[in-house]
This record gives sequence, structure tokens and C-alpha cells, in this order.
Amino acid sequence: MRDFFHNYDPVFFVSHIDGDCLNNKEGRLDGDALYITAKVKAADNAVITINGKEAVFNEEDHTYSAEIPLYNYRNTLCAIDTKNGYRAEIVIFRLKNAIDKFYFTVDDCVVFLYELTKYPEKYPSLFDHHFLAPFKKAHELYGAHVHLNLYYEFNDESAADFKEHKEYFNLTMMTDRYRKEWEENADWLTLSYHAHANYPDMPNKHLSGEFIADSMRKVHKEIIRFAGPKSLIPATTAHWGNGYIDPLRAFREGGYLIQFGSFRQIDNDEAYLSYYGRDGLPAYLRGAGLDAYNNKSDAAEGSQGRDVWRDNKEDIYYCHTDMVLNNNKGIPTEKIESWMDTYMALRPDSGIFGLMIHEEYYYSDYTNYIPDCGERVLKAIKHIYDKGYRSCPIEDIILEF
Repeated sequence: MRDFFHNYDPVFFVSHIDGDCLNNKEGRLDGDALYITAKVKAADNAVITINGKEAVFNEEDHTYSAEIPLYNYRNTLCAIDTKNGYRAEIVIFRLKNAIDKFYFTVDDCVVFLYELTKYPEKYPSLFDHHFLAPFKKAHELYGAHVHLNLYYEFNDESAADFKEHKEYFNLTMMTDRYRKEWEENADWLTLSYHAHANYPDMPNKHLSGEFIADSMRKVHKEIIRFAGPKSLIPATTAHWGNGYIDPLRAFREGGYLIQFGSFRQIDNDEAYLSYYGRDGLPAYLRGAGLDAYNNKSDAAEGSQGRDVWRDNKEDIYYCHTDMVLNNNKGIPTEKIESWMDTYMALRPDSGIFGLMIHEEYYYSDYTNYIPDCGERVLKAIKHIYDKGYRSCPIEDIILEF
């Protein structure tokens, strides 16, 4: 197991940790600098400096702290025990654009592509399809950016979840008659690889990195063919928001710098909807309070959690999803706004609010059909917009260009 906190070292950071991505609420702004309080653990008789500044010892929590300015996107913090030379070094990131932003992603997307291809006479425009229409409206009214994570194929096992017969479909069969429309809307409607198919569950714990890489290449080729290269972006949610390191490396080698997830863990056991199994990452990202599925967090009470964290070793950013809109039993439509308000109050330093939904719930013949998916989407986006949040491409918030 990787020790993300390095808490067996003689000197180690406890605030912050390597890879932390901070917004401008998480410190004190003064001119161009964001001042943060950096804390380390060391022997009680240590003499600690952090970036050359003498740190103050706190007898209550036995930490050493110093206020450090962050000027750049990438910042190195170095703590040294000057008595013996023990040192700790981390790299953290300042996201200057990560304040009052929201993003919207959709997982498990493939059925609408099948229908656009099979019934072109019903859909003169992409946005005549009932799945895409609410997103277009959300963009026009509230400037929403929407990202769709695609399957390569819809097979017999997937079709068994629907009451009406659906034929086999894969992305090589997708019509290119809408390419111009995809290209015209690529500034707000984007695509990426999600998984090969809906089954098996949790594929990134069972399938090889080689299989995933091959499937990913197929999806990328077809996205570029039917939607154009500008529609493909370096962000996705690996199916189930779950996976071990080899498949995640396959995603990274395929160009995915950003992975979304809700980072759920059950009884501190094997991570359920999170990456890296039993490692410390999931709880650290999620923080205390409700999670995207309306479950109580397993993280320590008072843990703020992170909107974004970068695994500096693997060069992957993990972005926290706050709300899953097809959770209609845990969060009924009429309670969406109050749930969002409660959740935002629990995370006052959060700068990014992540919303998502799954495509299959839009279809009346799906076994778990939700009739008001479009209404839920518009209600949630309007509420976050009315709170002062604005949408933009997630890569513009997180990455440095």
C-alpha cells in the first residue's frame, strides 16, 4: 500500500500533502500570493524550517507550522529539521480559476448514439433527441458545459436491462451525419472513453490494461470520425469510478489526465467507488459529510476533503463529484436544492461543484427508469447557477496550459 502521507518518515507534511490542489478560498490572498499554513510532524525537539522560514511548534497537536506564499501553479514545499538534516518535500498546486465553478458529466453513454443512427428521420438535429435536449437548454440558459463518457459497444448483456428489443451496436456503426453539429458545439459538449461496455461491473478491477488500452483506441478513433477531434478531451470517469493502478495507467497513457469520482469507501474496507483499493487517497479526497450518493462519509469528522488532488507519481488528477442526479430515492427531485445547500454548507472552502447522471435512466424501457431526468438536470444546474457558480471546461479549471 502506498503511504500518501509518508507518516513513517522522521519529518512529514500533514497539511498539505503531495499533490494537493488548492483554490483561493484555502488560504489568505495578498496581492498575487495565496498564503497557506503549512504543517509538518517531527520530533518535539526538532528545529524546523519550511521553505527557509522558521516554523512554530504547537504543543496541542505536536505540529510545526509556517505561513508560506504560493505564487505559481506548481509550488514546492520543503521542510528541514536543521538539527539533523532530515527533510520532507512535496509539490502542491494552486488553481487560480477554481472558484465558484461547476461541471456536469454523464456516464454510460451509448444508447442515444444507437438511436441517432437507427432512426435518423426522428432526429434532424442531435438536440431533437430527448437525452441531449435538456443539456442544450442548460447550456443556453445557464452556460453549462456537459461531458459525455462513452461505451464502445452495446451488447446483448447490456440490452437485457431494457424491456424493448435493441440490436447490437458499437461506435463503428455510429452515423457521421451529425459531425458538423458536434463540431459546432464542441466548446461546451465533449466526449471521452468510459469503458468497453456496461458489463462486467467494475471492469478496471478485472480487465487488463492492454484490453482497456485497445478499447480506448477504438473509441477515440470513432469519436474523431463522427464528432471531430475537438470533441475529445483528456477527462473521464473510469466505469464505476473504480480501478486498480494498471488500468488507470492505461487511461493515462491514452491521454486522460483527469479522472472524476465520488470516492466512497465502506467501513474503511476495500474502496467501493474509488480508485486505488485500500489506500488513503479516497477518504482524503472525499472529506467529511454527505457524499455524491447521499451516504455519510467514512472520513474523519472535520476532514475538509479536496475538490482536486494530483497523484504526482502517476501524473493523474482526481476530481471529486459531489452529486449523482439519478439517485432519486436518496435525493428526490423536490429535495435536490435543499440537499445541495446542505452539502455546500459542509464544504465552505470548496471551489468546484461536480454534478453527474447516468444515461440509461432516461429511457422508459430501462429497468430503473426515472421519468424526470431532464427536469432533475435543469433544476440542479439552475440552482448552482443561481448560487453564483459558472461552468467552464474542467481542463481549463484544473490544468495549466
